[in-house]
Formats: sequence, C-alpha cells, structure tokens
Amino acid sequence: MTEVAPKPDFVTAVETEITVEFPAAGDVSEYELQWKPYPASWETGAKSKNVSVSGKKTKSVITDLEPGTTYCIRLACKDATGRSGEPGQELIVDTEQVGCTPQEKSCCTIL
Repeated sequence: MTEVAPKPDFVTAVETEITVEFPAAGDVSEYELQWKPYPASWETGAKSKNVSVSGKKTKSVITDLEPGTTYCIRLACKDATGRSGEPGQELIVDTEQVGCTPQEKSCCTIL
C-alpha cells in the first residue's frame, strides 16, 4: 500500500459522537477509521470501522463514545485485499461534557 491516508478533518463533536470528514486519496476506495481514548495505546485501546469513499469528501460518525473524553482519530488506506496501510496523522478531539442544566425548550403548561 503506497497511498498515504489523509488526516481527518473535524466536523462536530457532541457528548457521545464525533463526526469527521476526509478527502479521497488517489485510487483508494476504502479506509479504516481508527480511534482511541487518550492516552490509551493504539495496540490495546483502539477501535475501528471500515469506511467506503463516496465522492471527493467522505463523512463518518464515530458513535458510542464517552462524554468529556479526549480521543485520537486517524485513517489508514485499505488495499483490494482488505489490508490496511500505515495510518496517517492523528486528529485529537474532545467529546462534550454531559450538560447539568436543562436545555431551553418551549413548552405548553395547562393549569
């Protein structure tokens, strides 16, 4: 695998999800999106999912994350046999803390 995976770009982060996007690199049609909580090691703390490239930019949502946690996210290009190449640069993102105050919402009260 000779293609170098791009660094994912940050889109949004909420309490339990992070959304990233990334451009297609060369002839790559699939990436392995990898993430781990900081400071866990990539060998023992990482999770991943395969993401098919769609168009010039591809978005992906990482779910089931812990609120108020720092995550390291990176991509690896996959070849036709499904093997992953060397990972690209890491993106470091925090998920939001769980809110302690009520959200402002409109409601109707009948007395």
